[in-house]
Amino acid sequence: MSNGLEGILLGGAIVAVLLATATWWLVTLLHRRMVAATSFALDSLVKLNATFAPDLKRRQRIRLNFNTRVNTKAKLDRYDLQAHLRECLFNNEYQIATRIEEMLARLATYSEYCSRQEELGTKGLGCSHSDRLTDERYRNIEKQLFFKRVLRAPRQSARVRVSVSYTSPKGRNSYERHLTLSFDQLRDEFEVAKKIRARQNTTVFLRQQERNKVTMKIRAQVMARDGYRCRHCGVSPNHDPGVVLHVDHITPISKGGKSDLSNLQTLCQDCNLGKGAQGMGFLS
Repeated sequence: MSNGLEGILLGGAIVAVLLATATWWLVTLLHRRMVAATSFALDSLVKLNATFAPDLKRRQRIRLNFNTRVNTKAKLDRYDLQAHLRECLFNNEYQIATRIEEMLARLATYSEYCSRQEELGTKGLGCSHSDRLTDERYRNIEKQLFFKRVLRAPRQSARVRVSVSYTSPKGRNSYERHLTLSFDQLRDEFEVAKKIRARQNTTVFLRQQERNKVTMKIRAQVMARDGYRCRHCGVSPNHDPGVVLHVDHITPISKGGKSDLSNLQTLCQDCNLGKGAQGMGFLS
């Protein structure tokens, strides 16, 4: 009999606790709805979120996989993965640049959002009230709801994998070397690759500019100075019909040579072509 009474009392206590818990949740929910319906700060945050959310929506992470194969283990060991990576970045420049710009734009947008959201919180929180709640209770609920509804920062996610592999002729052994880049690493490597290419383009441009300094007038001066003869073999169109004369840079432009008269010489076509074939310089 005693056990039965204890069971009834325990069951009644559990029911009372459940009812109290349910009542607390219902009252809390009612208070939250009351604050949400009357808070100027929360209403303004909802409107702010609606403005920025479309630009901050989640996008698929950048996934790139560049693989190349070599035919010997020695080539695998000395393969320049960094150079291969930059070549791949060049070949996919538009796609990668577009995705990076999209992500950076989202970061800039989120920074603007945070600035406006913080200003809204500073000026708006605590300005609204309700006759059915104490000011302290109202402010606590308002702050909780406000920071709970703040949009999260967009994730800048990327996985770029660059690899080189080698498989033995009979397929018994396989080897691989690889690099894996995060978004920040991808962005850094992309900037380095662009700077390298800019330097290369600048070098080509400057070399062409130096070649352009050799005008028709300069060519005529060099040939007249050299007596219209090849300074290597001595042939001259005046005595050897069909001979074609060129004006050549003694020290090639690629090695720092300038287009000054002192660095220019007359060569016949055969000698000039022979010089270029032997790696002695570039043709003018």
